[in-house]
Amino acid sequence: MGTKTANEDLAQDSTTLKFLNATILGTPQPDIVNEDMGTKGLMSMIYSMSSKATSFHKMAIEVSPDSSHKISHGAVHVAIGDPYGHMSQLSHYAFDLILWLHHANVDRQFIIWQATYPNVWILPESDLIWTSTIALGGSNTSASPLTPFHQPDRETPWTSDAAR
Repeated sequence: MGTKTANEDLAQDSTTLKFLNATILGTPQPDIVNEDMGTKGLMSMIYSMSSKATSFHKMAIEVSPDSSHKISHGAVHVAIGDPYGHMSQLSHYAFDLILWLHHANVDRQFIIWQATYPNVWILPESDLIWTSTIALGGSNTSASPLTPFHQPDRETPWTSDAAR
């Protein structure tokens, strides 16, 4: 196993390495990860999002002084994958258990926010980016399909309303 560079695709690697370091390959470095997580203020980001974001848009994606679900979610990806670890390489991190634990926690945080604000839901808005489901500038609502996820009949796509 040789030294990895920033440009190499970790999907070609035959092993899972935690917090890859150019000089110490394969050695877990929990102190560095924990320090990085602390410097990002993850706890205060999540508290702020949970207690101050009273609209779905502010909670989910808005970049603001109060933080958002998207910012705290991304901070964990960067802290665990920084600089070239598995959670920084989309082609590889889907196979790492930490990704599944992280996303289970992201879902839990969303459910806590939902329970705190039970009458707040998705408001229609115009999409600023193109997706495979909604064209650029198209309307994104709580009834928009969440492709590729389908309900048990395997034909009907899930929507935010159906999942609520």
